[in-house]
Amino acid sequence: MKVYRASISIFLFVLLFGITSCADKKIETPKKEEAPNAAISAHDSKNDQSADVGLDAVIRKKTLPDCPTMTIGKAFDSYSYFHKQEWKVTTVENGKIYVDCIGWFDTKMLDLDKTRNGVAKQGVGFKFAILTDGSFGLVMVSRIVEKIDVSMNIYPIADIKDVLNKVYGNKEIRF
Repeated sequence: MKVYRASISIFLFVLLFGITSCADKKIETPKKEEAPNAAISAHDSKNDQSADVGLDAVIRKKTLPDCPTMTIGKAFDSYSYFHKQEWKVTTVENGKIYVDCIGWFDTKMLDLDKTRNGVAKQGVGFKFAILTDGSFGLVMVSRIVEKIDVSMNIYPIADIKDVLNKVYGNKEIRF
């Protein structure tokens, strides 16, 4: 029970710290009267943008305050230790939007002890929040462990900057 309470406390601290320290970036959203003209069709051959035009694509094109020289998408795509990436957008009742990216490591990197303990794969989860005013920030980074029975364990990482430095510097993250 103490481990559970400590995990929740760490999660809440990281979430609150992330929202307050990273929420100074703005994402420009089209005004309602501009929306019909601003629409992008994934099927338009004249359009040079990819078919992925959701908010995850918007986040991928942005930079973080601590890493202004490279977009989030380029950094994640260039990180050679990610075998696969999964992006997902979630909207909650209060209008806040979360964009999650999980970077999965190659399963060949799992050691024998992890395999014996039922670990099927490991990764790093990045949670971005987009507020109703258009500001966004990285609010949480977590170690993610998926077990053979498809259950997932999520462990918040306190040192977000260290993980970002490793991703942007293409250095291995070890758990």
